[in-house]
Amino acid sequence: MTKEPDYFDEPITASREGFSVGFFILAIIVVIAVGGFYLFRYLNPAYEEVRRDTFMESTAHIQGTIRNITNYRTEYISSENEEHRAALRDMIIQETNEIKEEDIPDYLLRWIRDEIQKTNPRTGQ
Repeated sequence: MTKEPDYFDEPITASREGFSVGFFILAIIVVIAVGGFYLFRYLNPAYEEVRRDTFMESTAHIQGTIRNITNYRTEYISSENEEHRAALRDMIIQETNEIKEEDIPDYLLRWIRDEIQKTNPRTGQ
């Protein structure tokens, strides 16, 4: 009688081809992971700049900025403290610079030109 071979007793050995294929797959995974990281670092600033530009031109941002300027205007008119007015003046100028001049309502733009810019010590007037 012939004895059947017992496959569980044989040692498991890796072939050179199996090792080479495994190493090649691992190398491809590493290249994709590292390349994706550097690609993200390269493309992300451009993507964020486009998002910011889109937000700055959005109706919501423009209307919110106009609302802030109007609130600062009300506070500026009711304030009697000159230091507080100077701080409000700077905030109004900063908010005004964030949006296009044609987006600001005429009454507000006239007030900014007449009251804020004429009393701004930084412009020398």
